[in-house]
Amino acid sequence: MGGWRVQRSAWEDRFSQPTDQEVLSHYTRQFRGCAEGIRSVMQALPGMSESLEWMGLPWRWTFVYRRQGSSDRLHGYMVPLPTGPRWVLSVSQDVVEHLSLKSMPRPVREAFTSATRVGSQLWPQWDVQTKAQVLEVAGVLESVDIEQAVGT
Repeated sequence: MGGWRVQRSAWEDRFSQPTDQEVLSHYTRQFRGCAEGIRSVMQALPGMSESLEWMGLPWRWTFVYRRQGSSDRLHGYMVPLPTGPRWVLSVSQDVVEHLSLKSMPRPVREAFTSATRVGSQLWPQWDVQTKAQVLEVAGVLESVDIEQAVGT
């Protein structure tokens, strides 16, 4: 009896943990550069660790960022969606209230103003298409106190 098997991308295959490079292998050079830029920014934050974890549907294999400490506080995600990387952050409402939203680039500002709120945390997200977008969000991260931002 013959059968067929659907070939899944590394990002979709729940039962086989991919390497970092395998999970990004479906990207064009432009999107791979964006994804690597996000990863570099997140890894450069003080005390931040990166892991590749299965997050279920629809995010599947996702890069998860936690600030090391007694509570291993979650800080964000880089979701390697087939359409391009999605950058999701967890930011304290107190920090957002002190940001100068008017001086931010419009896409960054709109992500904060339309972010989902869970408790005292806001979850802004960006579907990143260019390295310039990575730099815009990175500029905001550089301007905040990371310890206050993640609510430690």
